[in-house]
Amino acid sequence: MLAMYNIMSTGVDGFTFSTDDWDDGIDLEDAWYKLCDGTAIDRWPKGTADSRSYKFALNYGAKRLQTFEWLDYRGGALIGRSDDSGLGTLKAHLAGSYGVFIVVPCDILMQNDTRAGHRMHISRIVQLLTETSNSGNQPVVSLVITKVDIWTNKFGRGQQEQLINQLRELFNPLFAKGANWTVTIIPVTLGEDLCNNPDSAQIAPNAIHLPVTFTIAELYNGKKDDIQNRIQSIALIPPCKVPWWDRMFGSNVDSVLQIESRKSSNEEDAIESVRRIISQITKAEVPVYKNGERIRN
Repeated sequence: MLAMYNIMSTGVDGFTFSTDDWDDGIDLEDAWYKLCDGTAIDRWPKGTADSRSYKFALNYGAKRLQTFEWLDYRGGALIGRSDDSGLGTLKAHLAGSYGVFIVVPCDILMQNDTRAGHRMHISRIVQLLTETSNSGNQPVVSLVITKVDIWTNKFGRGQQEQLINQLRELFNPLFAKGANWTVTIIPVTLGEDLCNNPDSAQIAPNAIHLPVTFTIAELYNGKKDDIQNRIQSIALIPPCKVPWWDRMFGSNVDSVLQIESRKSSNEEDAIESVRRIISQITKAEVPVYKNGERIRN
């Protein structure tokens, strides 16, 4: 999250993130630069002791477009008992979330054994997503492979298909045909040399911002589809559904429908513009799956 905010707070292709709380922005910046400049003793932040939310705004050209909330949940909440408050907070946020990031450390993934899945609590994650889906919410999922510098250092660049296949197998319910999940797999790193020297190697993030921008792009894709469906349905409205005052005072039914259609078209044009620009951020070659089928890259 620190790296994502650092990249997006300064901007990508005209887009920026900002915090609703001014002090949150300062705290995130301070923690990031401590990570970049810190020593082996205090460089890496401690795990999240208590779940907390950050409220961000998505801006374009220094104008707000969308607000969203990021939950940084407490470590260990995944394996908490049913009365664990951290687990309760996580479930409550999942019920209303549009996007979920599942972080998978590359060093554990590379072990490729049954114990690796247990250490990542994959069964707990799948159960949470199952409960969320059964309750009526099916969020966009980003499987984020962290520390991918470990892999590239050993096997070189461009050889990540094996990692992707392993991840698909581990989370196979999300790739079931017809299951209606939208999933992307994004390998990220905080620095190519960190695998050799985690205490003092340079911090140089790569692709860290893609999971959140992919999620936002999918959100706007959905909005565009909703508006297109509304435009199509407007033409099917029977005259009796036109307000009585329009009929009484002689308003032409076709004119009313044209006005409503034009309003929707204007909305669609605006959203399409935003969606197209956001998609520029996600132009990196990462695989995207819908209903178990690979639709991009």
